[in-house]
Amino acid sequence: MKHEEHYIQVSFLEWFKLKHSKHFVYAIPNGEKREIKTAIRLKKEGVVAGVPDLNILLDNGKSFFLEIKTEKGKLNKNQKSTISEIEKRGYEVLVCYGIDDIIKQVNNTINNYLQI
Repeated sequence: MKHEEHYIQVSFLEWFKLKHSKHFVYAIPNGEKREIKTAIRLKKEGVVAGVPDLNILLDNGKSFFLEIKTEKGKLNKNQKSTISEIEKRGYEVLVCYGIDDIIKQVNNTINNYLQI
């Protein structure tokens, strides 16, 4: 994760814990450069390139993923492929560009899932 994306994610998590504390969010630490030995070990353990940054579990059994980007960020090839695989299985992945976009998309998605 790039440094600017880190700060966006941290800001989002602070906001989320204040506004949506009954739901559960966790990070999927998957994007940093590693020594080759560590990368090989983690791949054997199931680490997959391109997995979204966060997963949100709602209190009604629904779940969705978040991929956080800067306002000018772009998905890489691995992210596009992995997101496609997740979506094929019926899960929603929000690709969000900056903190305002994250808050808007997450609020809308939570509201939609709670109405189901």
